[in-house]
Amino acid sequence: MSEQAGVWLRVSSGAQDEEHQRPDCETWCESREYDVAAEYIVHGKSAFKGNPKFDETWARVIDDMRTGRISVLVVWKQDRIDRKLNTFQMMAEIVKAGGRVEFVTQPHLNDLTTMGGRIALKVQEEIAHVESRDKSDRVVSVHRTIRANGGNPGRAPWGYVSAGDKYAKRLEPIEEGRRLVPLIFERIASGQSLQTVATWLESETGREWWAFRVALLIRNPTYRGHRLNAKGVTVHRCEPLVDAALWTRANRTLAGKTGKRGAAKGESALLTSVIFCGPCYERGAVSPMYRHPAYPGYTYYRCVGTGTSRKGCGNLIRLELADSRVVEWLSTMGAPHQAHMLIEGESYETELAEVQLELAELPKRGLSDEDEDTERLRLRELRDELEEKQRNARPDQKRRVNMGITVGEHFRALDAAGQRAYLLDERIRVYAWRPVGEREFSPIEIRFPDAVP
Repeated sequence: MSEQAGVWLRVSSGAQDEEHQRPDCETWCESREYDVAAEYIVHGKSAFKGNPKFDETWARVIDDMRTGRISVLVVWKQDRIDRKLNTFQMMAEIVKAGGRVEFVTQPHLNDLTTMGGRIALKVQEEIAHVESRDKSDRVVSVHRTIRANGGNPGRAPWGYVSAGDKYAKRLEPIEEGRRLVPLIFERIASGQSLQTVATWLESETGREWWAFRVALLIRNPTYRGHRLNAKGVTVHRCEPLVDAALWTRANRTLAGKTGKRGAAKGESALLTSVIFCGPCYERGAVSPMYRHPAYPGYTYYRCVGTGTSRKGCGNLIRLELADSRVVEWLSTMGAPHQAHMLIEGESYETELAEVQLELAELPKRGLSDEDEDTERLRLRELRDELEEKQRNARPDQKRRVNMGITVGEHFRALDAAGQRAYLLDERIRVYAWRPVGEREFSPIEIRFPDAVP
């Protein structure tokens, strides 16, 4: 019976690939008539600094040897398994579990029964450790030089590229980043879900997005122009794609999101936040109605009640009937369509947000007590000055401008998302009743507010 082998493949970064090691390991196993019973692949952090994933995978190796699944572990090279001077300890664990390790490209290390074999392994262990330490030192030195030159020492996040000289690379936005990143932050700040934004991004970029990737993007301070290190200190300033105020609003909205029970999939229904329960309205209560799959094959707007202990009155309105009535009503409206024209006022919101973020970062900058106190005093004085200006600032104003077409013409030209946005922007409210005494699926009555555009 052939001996059962496990193949260990370890890569240190995304630029490497275990396929570089696999052919040699497979050839080694074939030449010795080993059956490959298991593969152990470890990606990620370096062997010099350590990696929790490595410990999990190594524990699986020992367990497989102890249970007899494998009896030999085939490794491409010694430094693929250890660079922290732990090789002899790991070999002892292998022997105790009843197995052995064979290094494909360094067969002189495989015989540990002789003094020469043990010395050779120890020398190779030391060489691998020193090489990794020197490599780490070189990386630290390069990053220090880049930071001293005002450059960016890390990888460019989505929406940016690294450009410039080798030791002074800077983050520069790409056109796709300039166009989409502000919209991403605006959507999250307005309350859209991470999944909704991810789905929209897929349609805009043609690549796959996930909700957690959108969350990481929102939390990344690079997009407000500050690249931070692990301690939270700015190490590189780049062109911001959003201002500090929008970045702060989006992060506050994201931090305030809580899980929803039974959340509907996809975009909100056309009349969500627009349709309200008619019977409750007559009683003086403002009870919204939300999409609800009350019966198989049908979707309804259902009254959810009002107050902290919400309980609906039982009013159910067929969704497609309500939507069609509202669309028909607006599509045939002959009133002139008026658009909002913004007259910009004064705002110091962005400057205030920048100062608040600098104050939060101040304790992490490693300044002396005296310098930190001086800087904190300066920032607080600036903050107080900006707050005073903000209180006396002239706010933005909106003026309606006749666009030369009717409301119906404008509404018919909109897609579903545009129609929903129009209902929300114009603050149209729909009050809906189901006639008393009629059957479940009878026609519904919808009333509209008197003040419509």
